[in-house]
Amino acid sequence: NITGSQTYVGSSDNYFTYRINGKGPDETKNAAKMTGVFGNYKVTEVTFGTLAVTTKGVSGEEGGGSKDVDPDKVIQKSHEGTPEVGYYKIGDTVTFTITATNIYDKARTITIADEKEGVTLDQNVFENVAPGGTVKATATYTITEADSLEGGFVNTATATFSGGDDGEETYPGTDDKKITVETPQPSIEVEKTVTEIERETKADEDAPVHAGDTITYTIRVINNGNVTVKNIEAADDLTGDTWNVDSLPAGGNTGDQFTTSYTVTEKDVAAGKVVNVATASSDAPKGSGDTDGNGGSGGDGGNTPDDGNTTGKEASDEATVDVEQDYTLTIHYVDENGNPVAEDYTTIYNYGDSFHVESPTVPGYTPNYTFIGSDENGMPAKDVDVTVTYVKNPEQKTTDNGGSNPGTTTGGGSADDDEDDDDDGTTVNVTNSIRDRIRGKKSSDATGNTTDADADGTVQTESDAGNGNAGASGTTRAGNGNGSGADDGGAYITIGEDGEPTLVSASDAETPLFNLGLGDHQCNVLRLLILLAAFAVVLVHTKKMRQYQSRLFELKEKLEEEKRN
Repeated sequence: NITGSQTYVGSSDNYFTYRINGKGPDETKNAAKMTGVFGNYKVTEVTFGTLAVTTKGVSGEEGGGSKDVDPDKVIQKSHEGTPEVGYYKIGDTVTFTITATNIYDKARTITIADEKEGVTLDQNVFENVAPGGTVKATATYTITEADSLEGGFVNTATATFSGGDDGEETYPGTDDKKITVETPQPSIEVEKTVTEIERETKADEDAPVHAGDTITYTIRVINNGNVTVKNIEAADDLTGDTWNVDSLPAGGNTGDQFTTSYTVTEKDVAAGKVVNVATASSDAPKGSGDTDGNGGSGGDGGNTPDDGNTTGKEASDEATVDVEQDYTLTIHYVDENGNPVAEDYTTIYNYGDSFHVESPTVPGYTPNYTFIGSDENGMPAKDVDVTVTYVKNPEQKTTDNGGSNPGTTTGGGSADDDEDDDDDGTTVNVTNSIRDRIRGKKSSDATGNTTDADADGTVQTESDAGNGNAGASGTTRAGNGNGSGADDGGAYITIGEDGEPTLVSASDAETPLFNLGLGDHQCNVLRLLILLAAFAVVLVHTKKMRQYQSRLFELKEKLEEEKRN
């Protein structure tokens, strides 16, 4: 009775059993050839055959045809169930289980490997695995952006057997189902914030800004998508500044590297706020598609890669800063020594509002400006602080000649030659002053100040004392104490060339040169040009008059000659 078996890859001889004369127990020999004399029997050489299990196909070619060994029976790979949402997100961890069985009839070393880059195995080499023995390895893998762009993947592991006489042999094992990964969704957003306000005047940090204040902004681009975006360009609409970044990973941002500054203008004051918009754009990565899905919920369990770039992503954000529109006008009323002569005028005006503030009447004093008013632009976008200076009126000396000629003094003599002394030592020739005032002339008193006399006998003086305010004209003008100053008016608040409020007397404001909006230097140049033009006209006129006179003289001589003849 010949028998034999071979379960694992390898080979073995057949077994046989025999009985001679019915005597003795069965004798089993593990040999393919049996020879010799056994009792009355002689056994000659007999071949019983060998059993073999190989990995060759029926055709006899290695790995060809129908294999005797199914790789799936050698190594199996599977992963835990898909998350409840139906797909893995970028950054999720997948856990795989890999098992391998020694299909050889001798102990072998099994080495497990994973074809997916980034897979980590808790153990990959198992030595002296007995025939039929099974080993188990656990593998982990973190889903990447590339997996999303590729639309998911199917993972494959291998088991390599070594330590046998016939060398090494490797078997592949493929996961039983595809790994489903979320759809790539490129996206960006922009954050624009005010990081600093540099104020020209001290103010609460939460107070509205004023014209001239400087606002510093920080523009931050954030990748709020799940894949890297490239060629990012950020821009500030208000200042025109731009910035560029080559790439920005998912969840990343540009930090505080993009900053820009803006100075508040009167235009912003008129609007009541500064609105600044920042924009950003980027290119989507290849393979991201332009879908709005949530990662392979379709029948194939994956995403369809895109060979080109999707439409660029854009975003914007704005930052709004309130601008102060209310400004304070303060007018101080003082004498020539800086002492208050009337209560300060303080009122809040809205930017652009018109105002006209009459200077209060102070007995015995005359203001250098009878009113303070706004120019055609109204209240400036700044707090205004000006000073009106009051000049003490000079005491008038009355002449008494007993009803005689009013042009003479009490002591007799001509009024043209009579001078009286004021209490302060200033000598004023009243009669001459009145005469000069009527003629529109000015004369000087003993102090060197210019004196004018109104037709009614009121004397006005014009001193060189400033009013103590940087915005004023620096000249103190005294009126007649009844509402009209030396300039027969007040002053307008306007913005000077330095951008600061300044006072311009009403008489100057009414001149054509002032209305042209020219600066002092420009006005002086224009005056010089006008003077030169006038001088040229006078020269031409004088030349023509001389020609006329010469012609008249010739005609006169000719006429007299004719009379003599």
